[in-house]
Amino acid sequence: MQNYNVTIKDTHEQDGESFTAEFTCACDYACNGGKYSVTYTEKGGELNGSVVTIRTVDENTVEITRLGEYNTRLTLEKGRRHICIYNTPFGELSMGVYAETVQSEITESGVSLRLRYTLDFNSGLISTNTMIITVKEAADNVTAC
Repeated sequence: MQNYNVTIKDTHEQDGESFTAEFTCACDYACNGGKYSVTYTEKGGELNGSVVTIRTVDENTVEITRLGEYNTRLTLEKGRRHICIYNTPFGELSMGVYAETVQSEITESGVSLRLRYTLDFNSGLISTNTMIITVKEAADNVTAC
């Protein structure tokens, strides 16, 4: 079994301001029949120990689930709005997720995924988000989240 790293660059645009976070960590990566899944474990902070899985359902749909202290399931389907449940320290929220872009490319050494989507709450826009996920074979030193 080969080692893989996932790099996630996440940008949120809210009220005219932009916030970007990026991290790289070790992950499990599986690809079969043009579909793939990536799983990693969060390290540190409130999400420590949470297991995140990103998987393609079809060419236009990606599901992201987080299992742990705050469970979450996002369905990002190009051109469609879905309702997701997002657990927080203050309780459960129901939010709308509309995916403008779902672009995925599988290569011999991994995968590249670009997502652009909006989040809304009570039909009011919260943020516009861009997430770029890259999975590549790891070098000798696998990093932790």
